Amino acid sequence: MKLKHLKINTHCDCQYPITWVAENKETCRINRNYKERHEPTYNGISISVQLPGSDLWAEFAANDEGWMYVADWDADDLPEIAISDGIREVEENVNRILKELLNQ
Repeated sequence: MKLKHLKINTHCDCQYPITWVAENKETCRINRNYKERHEPTYNGISISVQLPGSDLWAEFAANDEGWMYVADWDADDLPEIAISDGIREVEENVNRILKELLNQ
């Protein structure tokens, strides 16, 4: 799946950025209770995928600066959805939160 609009956060230091994930993965695990203590626009939703050479799941979230790798963790208990749906949900959440912040 190619998503040309995907923007990578300049602070992203993952060997496999979200663009690789979008092109090489069909499904992801979705965390609809994600909390980031530093960036409110991360709050709400993240996605996780298994990357080559790892038993853990790589977690990705987004904010107004783009997509960023968050951490490796165990996401086995989270629901599995299509990668395109996961990316869409995260981006819609970021847009909703940014809109709320601008209207304060």
